[in-house]
Amino acid sequence: MKLAIIMVVVLGGCASKPTVFQDTLKPGGVERPQAVLSADSAACDFATNALRPGIHFDTLHDQCMAGRGWVAVGR
Repeated sequence: MKLAIIMVVVLGGCASKPTVFQDTLKPGGVERPQAVLSADSAACDFATNALRPGIHFDTLHDQCMAGRGWVAVGR
């Protein structure tokens, strides 16, 4: 029983929530489509793939996304 509780606590901590990005540009007052978000995210994934020591991947990715007009919400 103790092992089951320990596993739930350990594995529960491993589950990550997806990051939600909000469009800050909204050209013409309309949010850009999901395809644009996906393309920007893929480009930032590629750009930040070479991790620099001391800087967390999420920080680099969020900075890249901010440069493309997206901001992470709910972190």
